[in-house]
Amino acid sequence: MLDMTREWVSKAEGDYDVVLLLLRSRKPSRRDAIAFHCQQCAEKYLKAILTEESIRFPKTHDLFELLEKIVPLSPGGPGWETHSARFRIMPFCRDIRACTRKRSKQSGLS
Repeated sequence: MLDMTREWVSKAEGDYDVVLLLLRSRKPSRRDAIAFHCQQCAEKYLKAILTEESIRFPKTHDLFELLEKIVPLSPGGPGWETHSARFRIMPFCRDIRACTRKRSKQSGLS
């Protein structure tokens, strides 16, 4: 394993550890933090795969964009799970900043 890959994996596992700690509290107020660290964990694992395969990737937090670069590496070839992954992952992470700003404006917190 490349050193940089090992760094990405270590950071992903750190986010996963934080998720486990937050889940133990069972406080609804921690759901946003749990979702954030889940997204971060997935992003860092995807970047670890890309790094190990020497595939360049842009500075992005878009899981689908990263996943699209990994799908061609899969045993089933391009497209084998792209649509499935999009519908499972993206409702939870795409445009999260825009959704947060919209919710803040609606509640008068902006």
